[in-house]
Parts: sequence; C-alpha cells; structure tokens
Amino acid sequence: MSVSSTEACDLVAFALSRVDQSFAIAGAGSNRLGCALWPICTSPLARSCLLLAFERTTAPRTCAKFVTMLPYRQPLIHVRWSGEACWIPLGELDLGLGYENATSYPLPGQFLLHPGGLSETEILLAYGSVRFASKVGQLAGNHFMTICAGKERLSELGRLTLWQGAQSIEFAAL
Repeated sequence: MSVSSTEACDLVAFALSRVDQSFAIAGAGSNRLGCALWPICTSPLARSCLLLAFERTTAPRTCAKFVTMLPYRQPLIHVRWSGEACWIPLGELDLGLGYENATSYPLPGQFLLHPGGLSETEILLAYGSVRFASKVGQLAGNHFMTICAGKERLSELGRLTLWQGAQSIEFAAL
C-alpha cells in the first residue's frame, strides 16, 4: 500500500525482526487499520508487530515535521537517565519546533520528541516507568505518537536494547 502524500500518513506499523534485530517502521493509509498492518506483519522477517498512531490533534506541528523526515533511519539505544525507555539521539538538529503536548512522564508506548534547547534534540520511546531527564536535569518532550496495538511487546524491546545494544530502526511511508 502506498500513500500519495506523506501528509496522509496517520498510522505507523512497527515490526521487529529476530533475524537481524532491525526494526522497520512504516506509514500506512489514513485510518485503515487492516491495510496498515498487513504489509509489515505478513513479512517473513517480522516476528512481532506494533501499530502506532500520530497524535495530530495535540501535537500537529511535531507530527507534520516528523512525517517530512520519512524515510528515516537511526539506531535506537537504551536511555541513560530516564528509566525504562529507548531513545534516538538527534544531536544539535534544529527541527524548528517548540513545545506542544509536552510531558516528562510518558506512559508505556508513547513517543516523545524533545525539540532541543536544554539538551540535545531526541526521540524517546517509553516501555515502562519513565521520568524524562538528561545530565542537565528533567526534560519534557512532545508526545506525538502512541502505540495502539501490540504494547505488550514493549518490555521485550526494552530488554533487547538494554542487553544487546543499539537496534537499527527505520521510519518509512509505505
């Protein structure tokens, strides 16, 4: 399935491959749950699949900016300061975003984007108890995506990243 515009991307599938330990994240058509899951979950490489939804109502600028970055590849690593979470460090990347729908205490399955400033720009995925922080202290990030199916697999992702190191991930519109 493909979408004619990345702006139409409302759902994201998140697949884990045990073979190469890579994560594929792909956008799918507007609110068609079955179509969104099928291309990723039926792949012979995908052993588990999560479905994510953009939080366009409460974080419209962050969602719009993230969609323009697709396809996007980065390593996912375990956090150092925040608790049970994984993150994608983005360094000094200036996305031109401020805070919207910001929180320091994401629930399991919520993705945050810290727009930079006090600390580097980063994306955080909570898989358990989290108090978002860095060496400079407590941070807040824009809650822009949430896992809406498959959240029970998050602890496996956290353990894998903690004990086996960085995992390759890819965000891409189908």
